[in-house]
Amino acid sequence: MPSLPLHKRDVLLSNSTHADLASIPAIGTLGKLLLGAQLDLRTDSPVAANTRLGYNLAIIAMQQELPEIDPPSFEVVDQTLTNAAIMISIIPTISMSSIQLSQLESIAARCASFNARGRQVFLRFAPDFNAGWMIYGQQPTAFISVWNKLFSLLKSNSAFNTLMVWSPFEGSGYPFAGFKYSALPKTLDFSKLDTNSDGALTPSDDPYGPYWPGGNSVDWVGLSIFYKGANYPQIHNDIPPPNRLHDMFTGELVPGQVNFYQVYAEKLAKPMMISATATVYHVTANSLTPPPGGANEVDIKSAWWKQCTTNTTFLNQYPKLRAIVLEERVWNGHNAESVWKFDWRVLNNTLSAFKSDMHSVESSYEFATPLSAYVKTWQGVSGVPANRPPSNAVPIVPWDPKANAESGNSTSPAINFVQLGLVPLFCLAFISILIWCAIEYFSVRRRALNPSTSEESLPENALAFANNESGGEISSVKEAFDFDNVDDLDTIVDGRPGGPQSDPFDDNRSYISSSSFNQMRV
Repeated sequence: MPSLPLHKRDVLLSNSTHADLASIPAIGTLGKLLLGAQLDLRTDSPVAANTRLGYNLAIIAMQQELPEIDPPSFEVVDQTLTNAAIMISIIPTISMSSIQLSQLESIAARCASFNARGRQVFLRFAPDFNAGWMIYGQQPTAFISVWNKLFSLLKSNSAFNTLMVWSPFEGSGYPFAGFKYSALPKTLDFSKLDTNSDGALTPSDDPYGPYWPGGNSVDWVGLSIFYKGANYPQIHNDIPPPNRLHDMFTGELVPGQVNFYQVYAEKLAKPMMISATATVYHVTANSLTPPPGGANEVDIKSAWWKQCTTNTTFLNQYPKLRAIVLEERVWNGHNAESVWKFDWRVLNNTLSAFKSDMHSVESSYEFATPLSAYVKTWQGVSGVPANRPPSNAVPIVPWDPKANAESGNSTSPAINFVQLGLVPLFCLAFISILIWCAIEYFSVRRRALNPSTSEESLPENALAFANNESGGEISSVKEAFDFDNVDDLDTIVDGRPGGPQSDPFDDNRSYISSSSFNQMRV
């Protein structure tokens, strides 16, 4: 794709030549930082978060498992009525080598569906891939292969506006040994991870390089940066040390470690995001009270955001940093930390302090724009002045759900008359069906109550059908069609998969068979 002019920072959509055809105004055109958040959608929503924060989040982050089990509620992004981008973190629940091409095609199709109506997508595939606690972690050979396949699928159509974010976990704890999925000696992956060839994985090995798929296969780079506490088990409420985030960001926390920003953002000229970040406030899992003797929540969390999110010096020092995504969820502890919950949120008890500090740096950020505002963006076309659209460009207009649902763009009265003419036809058909159902219902009831009903009066295969469904022998018509024992006013048969209590995404669900029909009583 053609390279395009850069502005203060790399233009967000510089790799897309079709951004000017989008129906949602593009975000990231001002050369400023984007603020995002990963919310717990069970208890929170982007609309509620925007309301509390007083700004519209520019990136709304979500997670999707692979294979997909319970997809997130992507519609909550549309509910904000803004041009916010979506960041989808694909979390495999299988090893890298088990991922199928068809699964990657499904991911690409989902991204394309968002792009088709102008929604920007950041695809953070298999984040923290260098970590030994991830089932897909420390498998560089398969990771690079799968990554490149997915990247090719996403770039097969130049209209796609999905940016792949290569996002490891910051390397201060590398090689993350002793976890369930840590690389094993005498394997191909182990030898690739042993970057200094000393026969062992140690902090001296490169925590990132073995997983690099190549500069032509990465749009953005990202880094997960968290502070859980001073010592394991991390169950004490400690204030993060000064400059801790900066030292993790640059690799200075471990002598001789790779400077992530310098190598991947500066030298390889990739826009960068801190793709997940927070510091923790511990509370007990049962009473939600903090352990005694620790620092208070505001002091802990403000010490972290003041090192990065609201730190003007830090933001100006690293101009390739383009986005910061806050972790806004509560995690459950494990093993020695299992009695604790890890509260990473800043948009809760610390909201007032966070908003106050954000106000002082708000000019450094670009927030999502309400779709009620008409925003002209003409990017993706080189050689065109910023204040004048190209002659062949189509202006971006806010996405209108009502208009989007129609088959065409015309709003002429003729279409309305046609629609009005169809309404009586649908009503007539519906009433006819109701009448037919009523006739059939009373006919069946009459036959059931009539003692003369016999096997000869039913289709010859009726008993065979009932026998096959039940798996046993049925001796009479009355046993097969026991209408007398069914109370029509009280019996409710739920024909949905698995019944009313089932998980709608459970692949083991089953429909209610005729053999169980007569056993259901309310």
